[in-house]
Amino acid sequence: MAPAWDQHRRHAGTSTAPVSEALLTAAAPHPGDAVLELACGTGDLARQLAERVGADGQVLATDYAPAMVSLAAAALIN
Repeated sequence: MAPAWDQHRRHAGTSTAPVSEALLTAAAPHPGDAVLELACGTGDLARQLAERVGADGQVLATDYAPAMVSLAAAALIN
């Protein structure tokens, strides 16, 4: 499934944007915070979280599928 998620990442991101915004608002991460994201998928939300917690913060993003973790890691590195 990971290759299909990656291929359709832009469409999926557009579809899930309202949920992601609601999660970011509810979590309200600040610089220096530590955040755990379960079922991170392709890592798009994890990347947004990392931007908010900054260099002094920490994001641990996990997923059941190793291939999705690889996609998330690539998204966070780039």
